Amino acid sequence: MALQKPTLPQQKLFAKIRIAGGLFATVILGGSCISALANGTAFDGPLVVQAIVAAGAFTYTSYNLRQLAKLNQRQE
Repeated sequence: MALQKPTLPQQKLFAKIRIAGGLFATVILGGSCISALANGTAFDGPLVVQAIVAAGAFTYTSYNLRQLAKLNQRQE
């Protein structure tokens, strides 16, 4: 039995949840990275990886925001 495609309101809700999660991850990881740099930690090793993951979370958020905009255009 094939799964049904989510309805348009469900797709919009899922996109909003992914956006909120991505923003939360970006704020937590980015804030932690900036805090560590402000305390004088060298920007190498784990801190670089943390900054890359924060940038990835921001990219994920912007992609989902674009998807939500497309869903809103499709609704109109």
